[in-house]
Order: sequence, then C-alpha cells, then structure tokens
Amino acid sequence: MVLRFIRHFTMVTPVTKGTRLPEDWTLPEDWKNWAIAQRPDLNVLQIAEEFKDYWISKTGQGGTKLNWLATWRNWIRRQKDYRKPESKPMSHQKYEAKPISKQEWKSSKEIAKKHMDELKRALR
Repeated sequence: MVLRFIRHFTMVTPVTKGTRLPEDWTLPEDWKNWAIAQRPDLNVLQIAEEFKDYWISKTGQGGTKLNWLATWRNWIRRQKDYRKPESKPMSHQKYEAKPISKQEWKSSKEIAKKHMDELKRALR
C-alpha cells in the first residue's frame, strides 16, 4: 500500500505552463502589505499600476509567468531607491580651488623640485 502511494505521488506532474496577468488584476492586500513592509519609500499603489500595465501589454511567452507573487516581489525589490542618502562620501564633495599668487606658485614649484631631488637620491 505504501509503495502504491509513493508511485502515485511521483506520477503527479508539476504545473509547467505559465499564465498571463488578468486584464482586471488588482493588487491583493497581502501583496500590498508585503511591499510596504519591504520598501516603505515606494508608492506601492502606483507601482502596482505600472506592474499591471507592463505585464498585460507584454507579448509572447515573456508575458506568462508560473508564479505571479514571485514576479511581484522581484518587481518591488528591483525598484530604484529614491530615498536621500544620509551622507555622501568625501570623494563626492565639491572642491573649490582658490587662485594663488605667482610667489606661492614659485614657492610650491621649488618645494616640489626639492622633494623630487630627495626621491631621486633615495632611489640611487
């Protein structure tokens, strides 16, 4: 009896044919709640409309999916993050160069030459 059950169980074939998103699709409440919990920065209802418009207009096999919930979760995860970063790295800050006098330029050239000479002596 156990063998018969196992053989029967293994003969069941999984669903392998995708479906299209229905034209009258609306965002299920649990999908909305999940999206808000994952990405509170997004306007989830607007994203849902974009999701619907994209998938109902998609042609061919690319418009069919086996798991629409997983497709929705990936859609939410891939949305750009429009939140402002808390702080920018130092390399992105603007640097304003101030003009220098001829004397400062000459002095800096002399200092650079002195350092180069010291470096050449050290490498000999």
